[in-house]
Amino acid sequence: MIRWLKRTSMENLAWLVGAVAMIVFVPGALGGTVIDLKTVYFEQGGKEEGATIYFDTNCVRFDATEGGERLQLVFHADENGEPVCWVIDQERKSYVELNKKSVGEIEAQAERARKMFDEQLKKSPPDQREQLKRNIDAQLSAAGWNRISVEFKKIASGVKLKTWQCTQYESYVNGVKHEDVWAAAVKDIGLTEADIRTLRGMGELFSGISSETNAFFQVGRKVDQGGFEGFPVLLVRYNDGKKYEKSEVRAVRKEKLDKSVFELPQGLQERKLTQ
Repeated sequence: MIRWLKRTSMENLAWLVGAVAMIVFVPGALGGTVIDLKTVYFEQGGKEEGATIYFDTNCVRFDATEGGERLQLVFHADENGEPVCWVIDQERKSYVELNKKSVGEIEAQAERARKMFDEQLKKSPPDQREQLKRNIDAQLSAAGWNRISVEFKKIASGVKLKTWQCTQYESYVNGVKHEDVWAAAVKDIGLTEADIRTLRGMGELFSGISSETNAFFQVGRKVDQGGFEGFPVLLVRYNDGKKYEKSEVRAVRKEKLDKSVFELPQGLQERKLTQ
């Protein structure tokens, strides 16, 4: 996800959305919630990475490190109440701003790409069509533009993890098992329903341009719409039926957060997605 900041082509937007999946910001000194996360990569010999999420009224900041590279994301509402996401690259002293307009342009580009591929399939020789479809699906998947269905199924209630009573879910992507998820009640994790609405607003901002399936990206989606209740404190992801990644909440604390936590640092140059 962090390496997206070093890449500029449009097909890598999914890297960004995968990172945003885990996040989301007010004048003066504020009281907020800080969540520390740990991710273990099974296929990399148990390598561990850390991340921190800062929550406050109508905003969130996500800090993480991957492969020695630092990622910062800030999601908040602008002066008009419109959602804005800053993707900050401190090493390059630059940032990308995403809002409804820019996301809408990306979504339109994705739809044009889908239509173009559909036309290619129709015109291709029948004996080459299946292979071409696989190639096209791979390209759309790499760009995060393939259409998918994510559904959560409740497995058990009252599962004790650390100090939390959790509900266990399984997530399925296009009918294939994708994650095991243990979610604690929002109030028990130290968050508010307003925090969850902010996360959901972020998810809706990106829903048209990425096929991100991580449970953090699905927070706030209603149960009757195939979602789940609560906030994930532990999730295990699968790839081809094998466990390959585990993410868990290590600690939750209340902390007085200064407004600068959610502001754009000075001295950064704005760049576009294609720069």
